[in-house]
Amino acid sequence: MKFTLSVDDQIDTLISLLELSFKKPNVTYKILKPINMQFYTFLQSLGLLIITKESPDSDDNLTLTFNDLFWDIFLSLKTNTSSFIMIETNFKLYAYTNSDYEISIIKLFSEIQLELPNLVKAMITEESVNNAFEKGVTSSQIIHFLTSSFYKGELPVTISNQIKIWEAKRNRIQTHFGYLYSNFLNLIDFQKVHKFCLEKNCIIDKDIEKRVLIIKPEFNEIVKKYVETILKQP
Repeated sequence: MKFTLSVDDQIDTLISLLELSFKKPNVTYKILKPINMQFYTFLQSLGLLIITKESPDSDDNLTLTFNDLFWDIFLSLKTNTSSFIMIETNFKLYAYTNSDYEISIIKLFSEIQLELPNLVKAMITEESVNNAFEKGVTSSQIIHFLTSSFYKGELPVTISNQIKIWEAKRNRIQTHFGYLYSNFLNLIDFQKVHKFCLEKNCIIDKDIEKRVLIIKPEFNEIVKKYVETILKQP
């Protein structure tokens, strides 16, 4: 099996490895987010993973199980790898490593400021962490990596707490598509449209003082025709 890695594939593969590092051997896990099925299939061809389908006629509901050999590989890597990361409370990160794998993981959630043969200086910011979240990385995975690689002592609580806060903040933000109605010529017209939209239960958001309404997309044509009717009235 030929397994090639573009830049995006490398990122997806690292995310997949992070996810698998949390799993236990000989336990079946449901693949909720198959970020990199090509990589999973590659591991299966090596005899490290078993991918099964709950339904033979569908690619949904996939599960995977990895054996003791895969676990031993992870365990040996953890045993032979010394702590190499230092983080200041101002979120500056210093990694004493020349491992492409470790540097690639660091790049997932931080902004690289300086890269030398044996040293990487980076900054953990809300934007850099959000970039990792967009790729499917969780705060628990970032904290687990930092904790297991931290040099002397424990990872500062302020760092782990802030990463969790950024994730919680991101999860609170929801995006909705809608149509904006504003610039009503008078209050009476706005009140009529507002009442009409309330009856249709099609308002996403509103600002009564500024005479602004945001309408659900599927109701746009109905509201638009109603507004045109009002404008035609003497």
